[in-house]
Amino acid sequence: MQVWTATFSKAFQEFGYRPMLSSPCLFVKEKEDNISLVSMYVDDGGMTTADEEERRQLIEFLRERFQMMKDLGVMKYFIGMEIQKGEEPNTIQLYQKGYIEKVLLQYNMRDCKPVNTPMV
Repeated sequence: MQVWTATFSKAFQEFGYRPMLSSPCLFVKEKEDNISLVSMYVDDGGMTTADEEERRQLIEFLRERFQMMKDLGVMKYFIGMEIQKGEEPNTIQLYQKGYIEKVLLQYNMRDCKPVNTPMV
């Protein structure tokens, strides 16, 4: 899998993105007053930018290098998080309901009774 990650990293850097030191699977590109972010996790990725032309050009660039690349439109789910547009302008909301339900099921706690504190 490291070869795949290195291949994507090289492609993003060719297009002017740089990996974040704190998270090498997160790439950033600053252009004038716009910041574009791309996150890759195995073979799944997401992008956020206010620059529609940047988005279009990056998708075209990646499609030339990776024939299986698909644009799935507005992101709704990524690495276990549900993503929704926030009520306030320029905001998003993240949910992990699916992950929480999976953990409860794994530990046979699906029917547990929640309380406000760990001890009643």
